[in-house]
Amino acid sequence: MKRTRSPSLRHTSTKTPVRKSSEGAATQVRKSTATDQWVGADTSTVVTQELIALATVQLGTKPLFWGRYFKGPGDQNPVRYQAQLEGLILNSNRIRVLPIAQQTNNVALDQSTGHRDGLRNGAAIISSFGQIYLSNLVDGILVFLDVEGPPNPSPSVEYYKGGAMA
Repeated sequence: MKRTRSPSLRHTSTKTPVRKSSEGAATQVRKSTATDQWVGADTSTVVTQELIALATVQLGTKPLFWGRYFKGPGDQNPVRYQAQLEGLILNSNRIRVLPIAQQTNNVALDQSTGHRDGLRNGAAIISSFGQIYLSNLVDGILVFLDVEGPPNPSPSVEYYKGGAMA
């Protein structure tokens, strides 16, 4: 994954995101013709139409996906994804949500903590998108783990294993 920072957005490129069409069928997201890369953004603020316009200008193309944090079901903190505020805006712009698990301070801990955090992240994602929608995703769902680097803790293998088994 390639990342560069700008003042309010991060640019990310990945390989094979999939988008669910309005008819319910999964379709592969096309690469941006402007950059021939998978272009997306992630923010720690609620996504608005104005923010999408800013990202489009800064990236030179509309983002295909938007990274948003998840931590637990019912979390009202705007740093994390707020389905009722962002879902319609992202969907109407055909921008997929890229879930990022946000337990940055726990990533160096043990397998049981990773498993507990993974269950909470999963519950938050299911609560946000619904079990039926998620179960119909042909390629499943990818969840990324927020790891910020020094001075934050480095991830432990055990924590990662615990989260992956959740």
